Amino acid sequence: MAKPPTDKPKIATRLVSAGRRPEWTGSVVNPPVWRASTHLYADMAALKDGPKRNEDGRFFYGRRGAPTQWALAEALTEIEPGAAGTILYPSGVAALAGA
Repeated sequence: MAKPPTDKPKIATRLVSAGRRPEWTGSVVNPPVWRASTHLYADMAALKDGPKRNEDGRFFYGRRGAPTQWALAEALTEIEPGAAGTILYPSGVAALAGA
């Protein structure tokens, strides 16, 4: 006897699709690795606006936000039921400072 369909996909399905936002990946299956420590800005006004832009998922600084980190954070959040989100730190010292 077949199981009735559920509204929520199983964990395996959620994991393989987590972190694949089109604005980060384009049309590729897996998110590409973004290796960038620095992002250029058109002018000083854009630079000053940088930290605000990072909060809504745009580039700011390599260690503080790039599509590779965002995709991983979304995937980790997906496997932790009830989690509001995931914070990634680039080093142990950064994790200690953020604690």
